[in-house]
Amino acid sequence: MKRTYNWFTKDNSGAKNEFAKYGHTCEIPEEMDDVAEYYSPETFWNNLAKKAFQLRTVSDISKSYTHHLRSHGAIMKERKRHLIYHNYIIHPYSYFRVIWEMILSVVIYVQLILVPLHSGFCIIEDGHLMEGSESYLDPSIITLDFFLCTDVVINLFTGYYSEPKKEVILDLKHIFFQNSYSDIYVSCFYKASMIIYTSWYTQENPGGLVEYCVVTIMWFCSKAIQFFILARTLQIMKGVNSSHQKYVEMERQLKEYMRDKQLPTYMRTRLLTYYDYRFQRNYFRESEILATISGQLRQEIIMHSCRQLVENVAFFKNLPLNLLVRIVSCLRGEMYLMNDVIVRANTPGDCMYFIASGTVAIYSTSGKEICHLEDGSHFGEIALVNKAEARIASVVAIEICEVYRFDVKDFVRAIHPYPDLLDSIEKIASDRMEKTLMLDEHNRREMAMKRVNK
Repeated sequence: MKRTYNWFTKDNSGAKNEFAKYGHTCEIPEEMDDVAEYYSPETFWNNLAKKAFQLRTVSDISKSYTHHLRSHGAIMKERKRHLIYHNYIIHPYSYFRVIWEMILSVVIYVQLILVPLHSGFCIIEDGHLMEGSESYLDPSIITLDFFLCTDVVINLFTGYYSEPKKEVILDLKHIFFQNSYSDIYVSCFYKASMIIYTSWYTQENPGGLVEYCVVTIMWFCSKAIQFFILARTLQIMKGVNSSHQKYVEMERQLKEYMRDKQLPTYMRTRLLTYYDYRFQRNYFRESEILATISGQLRQEIIMHSCRQLVENVAFFKNLPLNLLVRIVSCLRGEMYLMNDVIVRANTPGDCMYFIASGTVAIYSTSGKEICHLEDGSHFGEIALVNKAEARIASVVAIEICEVYRFDVKDFVRAIHPYPDLLDSIEKIASDRMEKTLMLDEHNRREMAMKRVNK
């Protein structure tokens, strides 16, 4: 099964790709071949198991709110790991978790209403429930409690994101250690707080002046404590969400700007998509942060940020550490939306690009698709070794892409002391140029033959 995109017509936001005249339709495989092989042969139960796995594995929606699964290639890699090593675990970024969280939110809100009503309809005298006072809401309460208990069980088999490791933990032992006690304690605390909250509905009135004074003082003290806890909670939440509030304010200003400039709808959508993907709904000034720290710390941060890129790109394999640090420090991050032209054929080249996340399509000057490149790939290296040559291919973003730009001037300074590496890059560039030109020439001949036949 494949998910089809026509990159040469208008996309969902209305942006039109300028390669429409070639009428090409790109396809990105939506499912891994490993899934079909794992659940073969195609029987009723295997098909059912495959559908269940698709519900509990990572979904494309994860690109909207994660930092480590932001491309089609990264999601495919995560699905393969899930399928082979942790098949029966529920992925935290799956469609099932989204649906279940929505159901559980409704359950909790309903219980917040029904539990006080349930206690209010009960009449207790001498410590016993009076006959005929059983609440008609009992079955509803039992059903809601069942959902809460089910949530504890589901959480015990759901992976979690580890911030130190920057990955989703799907190992059952780690999940049990991380979730079992916390889920039970949270559930028990929730039920206990509901009981305490509703216990006043079933108590007798104070019998005397002293009891009235004690109850009144205790009531005021409890309310003061509640207000203090609420104020502290709001203060903490404000501090935690300060970056999100800044993003909301920036988004509001962006909308005002777009309204003032009377931008078309598709352009507004693309701008909002760019900001949402770039900042992940939390605004920060990276340039100011990096400007206030030492050069050593700045270098360590850059190396850590590009760690995944350095590990995936074959270009960086076995490079001396000094050269690797020099190259990485020269990289400049850029982001492109779907259908953006990153490189245009027949234009001067002054840099190469490394793909941190995303998928791009490569086209010859005649409009023939050459290939797709994903996370860890690079392109445009011909411009580094043949500065007099114009670009021999166009590069178009198939999905939102994060790339790092490596300029020629930085390349010359960094690579000059390493002639062997320069020879290797020149060989790669020469091979790619030869293949591209051959394919382009073959495509031109085909087009000429079609025109003659017509």
